[in-house]
Amino acid sequence: MKKDKSAIIFAILAFTIWGLFPFYFKSINHFSSLEITAYRIVWSFLTLFFFLVFKIKILEVARAIFFDGHMYKLLISTVLIAVNWFLFVYAIEQNKILQTSFGYFISPLLSILLGVFILKEKISRMKIVASILLVISIGIQSFSYDQLPWISLVIAITFSLYGLTRKYIPIGSVDCVTFETFVLFIPSFIILFKLESSGSGHYLVASGIDHLLIACSGILTITPMILFTAAAKRLPISNLGFIQFIAPSLQFIIGAFYYNEIMDSTKWISFIIIWFACLLVAIDGIRMNNTSEDLI
Repeated sequence: MKKDKSAIIFAILAFTIWGLFPFYFKSINHFSSLEITAYRIVWSFLTLFFFLVFKIKILEVARAIFFDGHMYKLLISTVLIAVNWFLFVYAIEQNKILQTSFGYFISPLLSILLGVFILKEKISRMKIVASILLVISIGIQSFSYDQLPWISLVIAITFSLYGLTRKYIPIGSVDCVTFETFVLFIPSFIILFKLESSGSGHYLVASGIDHLLIACSGILTITPMILFTAAAKRLPISNLGFIQFIAPSLQFIIGAFYYNEIMDSTKWISFIIIWFACLLVAIDGIRMNNTSEDLI
């Protein structure tokens, strides 16, 4: 696959936006994490729906989903992304941005293990070392928190399984998320209605700026997804290997240095280990890609 400078820019922009998400969700954290996730789903679906209507693709997407036998797989991916989105917002609300960063650092390593045990993919020595380092890093994090870093693990597991499920669904990323948000749209709308009618919601008493920020949740969710999809079609996967670590790196910087979340020595050690493991995986991906290009 030929390298494309515009595709690299698209990928960098996508992961940078994802990495800066903590700033956005912090700005509206007077809403509950359940509210924010529900609004994100509602506005994402509306944004995607009009995007597909504009591209005259809505009937094509409906046919692929409802008549090509992908429904149950899409329902699984829907549950996984809903849990992932909610927990990400919840972690930011609870001042645990570092746990989201750690989760998205270990997600690519968990994806490797899923590839080995479920897809029966071969694993290189570098990836074996990286997997061992992953276990060590999780153990150190557990020692630091006096318990398993469950937020990091659930974020990593749901995102990795989401990626695995997508391998079995031959439908575009944007099309898939349209279905996922469509399934979640009605439950989310009901949740928001009940919260507002019971006086537990915040939208009716929020400021105009809050209304604007909430309305932007859809476009902020969809934009990096479209950028990433465009980049992934034009770039070798090894190039994305390095770029994908922009997001958790920015989350780490934001959590540790802007919001001053506690970083003791054990957390530093665990992050250094996981960074080294991710570096091994990225280098191994480039090496494998160069080898395959030499054989062509």
